[in-house]
Amino acid sequence: MVNFPLLYSLVPRINCMGKCQASCGPINGSPAEKAYFEKQTGKSFPEWQKVIATRHMECPHLDPLGRCEVYANRPIVCRLWGVVPEMPCPWGCTPERMLSSKEGQRLLTQTWC
Repeated sequence: MVNFPLLYSLVPRINCMGKCQASCGPINGSPAEKAYFEKQTGKSFPEWQKVIATRHMECPHLDPLGRCEVYANRPIVCRLWGVVPEMPCPWGCTPERMLSSKEGQRLLTQTWC
């Protein structure tokens, strides 16, 4: 069983300016992470399968100002935004430290264990 709070704590913090909402959309996640997210937030996981038919590709958990309503409980792929080379922040937000691709992949993979 995955200890999500511990796993999430391994992702470096990033000084988020809240400008990346155009990049926030439906995502994929492990069944365990989906269940954890829904238990913590009382909201549905922002899965791509559920919204692709609506062609509304914006994350359903953005408030009217475009800020994340579930930031404290956001999934791992959202946490990795801006802290791995494959997903750099286009707005210049910088993490405490950049993870290597291998470290990011390891964290992502652990959510599926």
